[in-house]
Amino acid sequence: MKEIEIKDTLNLSDGNEYVVCSKVEYEGKKYLYLIDIENYKNVKFCEEVRTDEVDKVVNVEDAELIKTLIPMFYEASKGIIEELLAE
Repeated sequence: MKEIEIKDTLNLSDGNEYVVCSKVEYEGKKYLYLIDIENYKNVKFCEEVRTDEVDKVVNVEDAELIKTLIPMFYEASKGIIEELLAE
């Protein structure tokens, strides 16, 4: 399976389709900021878990970790937002 990238879409087990809005690496792990394509108020913060046997996306539920990740997600996606505004 190819690595998940910003702008990719993912179908999660809740039956919804999400777009990857930002991606960061923190303490050796990769995290994703996802927004539901049909309901922009439905967001998820997830860890990308890749092993030889399985690739999966796991919800991050630790509030302190999410507080740490949010500014990182913003910084990582700022360049993409600027590119879109310039078009």
